[in-house]
Amino acid sequence: MENLHGGELIWYVHKKYKIPIENIVSFANIVSPIHPELPEPPEFILKSYCDRECTKIREVISQRYNVDEKNLILTNGSTELIYLVSKIFGKKTQIKIPTYSEYECAVENYGGESSFYNDYSPKNATLSFICNPNNPTGKLIRKEELIDILRRYPSNTKIFLDEAYMDFVSQKKSYSMAQEIKNYKNLIVSQTLSKLYGLPSLRFSWGFASKGIINSLIKHKFPMTICNITMYYAEQFLQDKFYEKRVMHLIEKEKKHLFRELNEISWLEVEDTDVNYFLVKILNEFTASDLFKILAKRGIIIRDCSNIKGLDKKHIRIAVKTKEENDLLIEELIKIRGL
Repeated sequence: MENLHGGELIWYVHKKYKIPIENIVSFANIVSPIHPELPEPPEFILKSYCDRECTKIREVISQRYNVDEKNLILTNGSTELIYLVSKIFGKKTQIKIPTYSEYECAVENYGGESSFYNDYSPKNATLSFICNPNNPTGKLIRKEELIDILRRYPSNTKIFLDEAYMDFVSQKKSYSMAQEIKNYKNLIVSQTLSKLYGLPSLRFSWGFASKGIINSLIKHKFPMTICNITMYYAEQFLQDKFYEKRVMHLIEKEKKHLFRELNEISWLEVEDTDVNYFLVKILNEFTASDLFKILAKRGIIIRDCSNIKGLDKKHIRIAVKTKEENDLLIEELIKIRGL
């Protein structure tokens, strides 16, 4: 299970420990623990081929973020965008660690070379990945600092700014760099539907960039990777003015609760976070793999971060869930003290 993450972990635990899928609680999936109501799609949505141009949802996103449609690309999850960018620009890539491991996988997939660093100082690279807020640390780079970083990069280095978790940041409009594509022609800003709306199976994301970059990405993109049902729900969700407030209220409340309870466990060291997950270090004899196995047998999944460059075999990541789910995790961790 060394390279498994996300939904792969649920299926792994289901098969290995014979636990029904519906009984597994995954603290490895760092998405909202709730989701909007799912109205039944009209029959014509199911019976029609998808709109190749994604006309309606493009309008919705353009208006919501005040970005011209010519500066917008829609993709089947942020993974498709990461791989597209890596294919076109990832010959020589700079990655600050620790961060999301899929960047390296995408670059490697297309024969590119990744170099890893502990800071954002510009190197001789064709592409640089910046995850903000960062996964797995949960740390947010302030906008002023990001602009300073961007100014230091040469114009021929493309900057992929992954804002997948920006929706969980209070006052996110003050931190998002979506509007900065007008000022930095080498900037690509990636955002996604799945995290805030708790429905990663819909596979829907988008990217903002200069028209030149967008045209290059579209030229290499497979057609019709987004289905009608996904577009239908995306239109509904992105126009819902109340759901986001409900999620943020839940996350803020439960983040404080979970942080407090985890800190009561003497053999865990919990880092503060700007988002909806915590990076945690194990201080006793257990490794991340040991703890994963113990909890998995009980139907609870955590993210073993030992395969993430820049971390070690003692690091795990825990998402904020509902109070009932968070209390279940704490209860099981307390039991482990006596093992």
